[in-house]
Amino acid sequence: MTRMRARRGFTLLEVLVALVVTAMVVTLSYGAAQAGFDTEARLAKRRVSADALTAWRALLGDAIRHVERGVADDDAVFVLAGDSLQMMTRGVVPPLGTGERWLVTLAPGAEGVRLSAAPVEGSIGQGVSVVVRDARGLRVRVLPYVAGAWTDQWPRAAAVPAAVSVQLLDADGRELTPVLVARTRPAGESEEAP
Repeated sequence: MTRMRARRGFTLLEVLVALVVTAMVVTLSYGAAQAGFDTEARLAKRRVSADALTAWRALLGDAIRHVERGVADDDAVFVLAGDSLQMMTRGVVPPLGTGERWLVTLAPGAEGVRLSAAPVEGSIGQGVSVVVRDARGLRVRVLPYVAGAWTDQWPRAAAVPAAVSVQLLDADGRELTPVLVARTRPAGESEEAP
């Protein structure tokens, strides 16, 4: 009769196999967790970008609809210079409203396309700035009241066009968002705050 001895521990091979399996499980778990964190970060970035674009479109639309009319020939109320736009406006909804004069500037820069609004001297309010970081350029076109063809030229800084079209562009010059088209308020027409 042979006698069997009881095993007292694991062999070196069993310990190595257990360590390899544990390392694989930990690596896979870490990879899955990291993918989840990356997805969450991308979604947060996209949400911030979408919020900025929504604010940008609302602010710009309000500013265009309420561009001030020039009083004298040398009043610069609407200046279109290449891919930048500057206009005097009296918004009707916050942050541009109600009734104060604001200088609104729209221009591309290193961080994206920036829309800045600052109260004009004597007006009450605090400046506002919104940047669309995905955009690197913009295309601004205007529609005159007379000879109704869209153009990217506006030589009459004291006059206001009938409508304005703004298109955000990516770094390659491709359209980034749907075009924003806003009609300006005809001369003498008033609008009340909501």
